[in-house]
Amino acid sequence: MIEREMLLDSVARACSWLTDVSQIQVERIPTECARLSPFQKSWKGAFRGEYSAGKHQWNMFCPVWHSGQAAKALCMAYRLTGEKKFLNSAVMAGNFILNQQITTKNDPDYGLIYAIEDYEDCVNTSAILESLEGLLWLTDVTDEKKYQFAAQHAAAWVRDNAYMGDGHFKDNYSLTAHTFLLPEWMEWWNPPAGFIKREGRPLADDAIFLKMYKLTGEESYRKIFYTIVDHLRTHEVPAGTWNNYQPSDGDKGISHPRQSFWWGMPMYDAFLDSGDYIYYDSLCRCGEWYLRAQRQDGSLFRSTDLQFNTPAFGLCSSGISCASLLWLWLYSIDRDTRWMEAVERALQFNMKVQFRNVSDENLAGAILERTVFIPGSDSSPYYLRDLGTIFFIQAAVRYLETV
Repeated sequence: MIEREMLLDSVARACSWLTDVSQIQVERIPTECARLSPFQKSWKGAFRGEYSAGKHQWNMFCPVWHSGQAAKALCMAYRLTGEKKFLNSAVMAGNFILNQQITTKNDPDYGLIYAIEDYEDCVNTSAILESLEGLLWLTDVTDEKKYQFAAQHAAAWVRDNAYMGDGHFKDNYSLTAHTFLLPEWMEWWNPPAGFIKREGRPLADDAIFLKMYKLTGEESYRKIFYTIVDHLRTHEVPAGTWNNYQPSDGDKGISHPRQSFWWGMPMYDAFLDSGDYIYYDSLCRCGEWYLRAQRQDGSLFRSTDLQFNTPAFGLCSSGISCASLLWLWLYSIDRDTRWMEAVERALQFNMKVQFRNVSDENLAGAILERTVFIPGSDSSPYYLRDLGTIFFIQAAVRYLETV
């Protein structure tokens, strides 16, 4: 068991990196970030999500869904500690997301959130869905219904515009053409042998559609949710993950570290809702995949092949925290100690790569996400992504609430 006070201290430091270093406190264009979308409607409350220590360079990648997950993490930390600063930061993040939403009711895109990710003028459907959990947490913590209503309108937009009818969603909506475009990866990405390449993906992220059903009573959401998870549990490639869909590298057999989290975790919600062990079995397979992918030091690498080999470099700290969240839900069902032992190895690893004594204050309290070497240079290879810190907070708080 991890000493409670030590882990609480790590959580507080990680939250303070989000609130005091990463988050944009006033309305301004973060020109220190190398990658910005001119279509983003505002910036206050967003997080400068990426930082290269060697280049002293900030960057930003899909601030909407990152802010949604940060809001969730900070709400969790506030509920655990009572620290008001964490709640205030979560509210700012939630308001940032609300400011990206189309709220004019006669607009054909009413409810759309500008969750811009891969292209500066396109919204990712997955990024919308991954931002909504934070809004639901803010509703619970603040009792302000505006966050829930924003989430409901966004989910309705996705249902009515992106859903393809068979558990799959279109995922690249152009803000200029007002239609879905084929993503560029369709030109070069291929699924494993025997699988058909298709435009849509089965987005079960955060079980949002089941949660929307429980909030609204609209049966369409529940039907969509079970269509998605039933497809996913019967199309795992390999068992416990989904190399047959982006962002895993299909025919190369390389698994994305968070694929089994986004699409495996909803099996927990399906199991609780239905009581059917077919969903628990799929959740277990995801847990087993993560167990095999975890390294001896507790870490996880971004590129894991079919034999669970990895390159020498390629750390992905956010991935092992996502695995920890999945293991914790499994442990809550079956009390299998393997899951908890893996969680503790993962948390201990992330605590070891947390920046505490720093000369660069931009690193203070953050969890190292990965290393990126600068060719021909002796500059620091340390690279931050806010996701490493965000998912560590979520996993650490969930662990502290469990033990």
